[in-house]
Amino acid sequence: MNPELRRNIWLELSPQRLIALPLILAVTFALAVGVGGKLGSGHLAIAAATIYWLLAIVWGSRLAGDAVASEIAARTWDSQRLTPIGPWTMAVGKLTGSTVFAWLGAGICLSAYVLDNPERLKAAEMAKLVLALAVAALSAQAFALLTSLQVLRLRRRGGAVRTTAFQLLGIMSGSLPFVAAFLSFPAGTAIVNVSWFGYAFVALDFVLFSSLLFLGFTLLGIYHLMRLELLQRNHPWAWLAFLAVAMAYAAGHADMLGRATGSGAFPAALAASATAALLTYVMAFLEPKDVVQLRQLGQALREADLAGVLARMPRWGLTFIIALGGAASVVALAPEHGAAGTVLRYGQIGPVVASACCLLARDVALLLSLGLDSRSRRGEAAAVVYLMVLYLVLPGLLSVVGLRDVARLLLPVPGWGWPGVLAHGAQAAAALAIVSLAWRAARRRAAPG
Repeated sequence: MNPELRRNIWLELSPQRLIALPLILAVTFALAVGVGGKLGSGHLAIAAATIYWLLAIVWGSRLAGDAVASEIAARTWDSQRLTPIGPWTMAVGKLTGSTVFAWLGAGICLSAYVLDNPERLKAAEMAKLVLALAVAALSAQAFALLTSLQVLRLRRRGGAVRTTAFQLLGIMSGSLPFVAAFLSFPAGTAIVNVSWFGYAFVALDFVLFSSLLFLGFTLLGIYHLMRLELLQRNHPWAWLAFLAVAMAYAAGHADMLGRATGSGAFPAALAASATAALLTYVMAFLEPKDVVQLRQLGQALREADLAGVLARMPRWGLTFIIALGGAASVVALAPEHGAAGTVLRYGQIGPVVASACCLLARDVALLLSLGLDSRSRRGEAAAVVYLMVLYLVLPGLLSVVGLRDVARLLLPVPGWGWPGVLAHGAQAAAALAIVSLAWRAARRRAAPG
């Protein structure tokens, strides 16, 4: 058995817990059946589903998000990293071991829900629903662990780590498929089919597919972050695969953009490039700004070492390059004649996309300059404040005082054309100059002596 899982089982499944939890659940379910009068009334199912959500998603996310953070707080994580346990074994042990008691109660709740079966689902439909609920809970726990590992890398230089934030992220990522699974019953609901790449899918099947896809890449992310914790090097192929799948997944839903942007491949390209831009922001926030890694990247670039560049390129850098390629495809696939009522018309798309790319470069440069300051423990929080000022506060103030045209210079909106691109490009150039100063200061601080 996985040694980390075995250790957590001994810690979590004490005899008192093994007796108390089933007893409490049995009393609760008996009261629910008593209120409903009989099985099949729905009262037991409601109680079971509610307690399942509380145990598997709410509490499970808390336990998973705290799995490694608690070890670091207790100063036992470094000793575990020195053991011969591999990254996958460690990742599975932390994820399943920390939540084993929550899953014990969750399994009882799922059994009670199947026993009541208020919707009179067939065996195959019930099996899909139970699997979707289990995957939703496991996704919530895995995402909480994933975000905790990523944020812990940022906090190596100091600062408190709040498990509640990881728990909330896990709850949000698990509750969406949890609710969607219940809304996807084949009978008695308006949500019957989901359109993806023009094909109609049964809603419950698509929820299950999406949840499994999300869970698979979340587990892959945990594995790669655990490799970094165990001082092993990662290659970029897994991230590039995730990026390609995420862009394709968004492009499959691009038919919802058709009325606003036209038809054909253009909405798909727009959705895919927007996904890449969003992930650029996410990774620019979450990845540590390692001076040594960036210095090695610069050396590999000077030596034209492609393998070295790919090995040392930050994930936000790779994603930014792909986002620029996606922006180029948006311009190339833009309709020649905008239909009446479309948001973007031919002739406006090029400047708007170019402005968006300039602002993306500006924001990434801002995040990088704040991250390079090793003396600051709140660089990410400061970046959030600055971005809110640039996109919300300052444009709002300028609009209030009657300078709406000036406010639009801070946003990638149509109307300014290429002069607006020059203004946005100037902002990006100024941010790059700030990065250059921050880089020189970071190198001086990192220099020996």
